[in-house]
Amino acid sequence: MPSIKLETSAPLTKEQEKELALAISSLCAKELGKPESVVQVRVESSMTISFGGIADSSSAFLVIAFIGSVSEACAKTLPGKVGALLAPYGIDPKKIFLRYMGSDASCWGWN
Repeated sequence: MPSIKLETSAPLTKEQEKELALAISSLCAKELGKPESVVQVRVESSMTISFGGIADSSSAFLVIAFIGSVSEACAKTLPGKVGALLAPYGIDPKKIFLRYMGSDASCWGWN
């Protein structure tokens, strides 16, 4: 696994959501050292999100759940890479939070 959920206040088209899902899948598989064949990505756009007390259309929140733990190097570099990926979609890289949720394989189920 990882399972990744992107929530953003940016108004994206379905095509843009698909583009982002594929780009996030590739990036996170590489950075987390996981095969992309087991990466799941969900994208939800046009959400109401406030950041710094202001509700606008330029912020995002990613939850990245996976088996194992994230390296310190990945934890430091992934936010910048995600920011660069999301910026062309009107999402301010300074308004993106990532949450890493590593866990033991026994905490996951799949077919």
